[in-house]
Amino acid sequence: MNNYGYLGVVRGAVFQILAAEDGARGAFRLTTVTVGAGSPPEHGEIPLEADEDRALLVRGIVRGTWIYAATIVERAGPILTMTAEALFSAGPPSGTYKFPGGLDRGHGLRVTGA
Repeated sequence: MNNYGYLGVVRGAVFQILAAEDGARGAFRLTTVTVGAGSPPEHGEIPLEADEDRALLVRGIVRGTWIYAATIVERAGPILTMTAEALFSAGPPSGTYKFPGGLDRGHGLRVTGA
């Protein structure tokens, strides 16, 4: 069985697909469990909380609300994440982005559509 590439962003600890080799769309949880392994996907769930607001390149197989046999190939930084969202969504991203490593004073970079 082939695995496919998925580019997406983590929002609310869930992987939201922006582009996929197999055309998949939507929000997914990631698991290392393989399709048909007999174990529930929760047993191999990959926690995504540390990747919140970050673009990921993932390889695996979509089934239901899970990406099985998931491997995180690459994690993007904030600039590449914003670029990926602008490129693969309907227009530039909007919202407030907090950059890692900075002081959190309730401020972030405010991005609005042009």
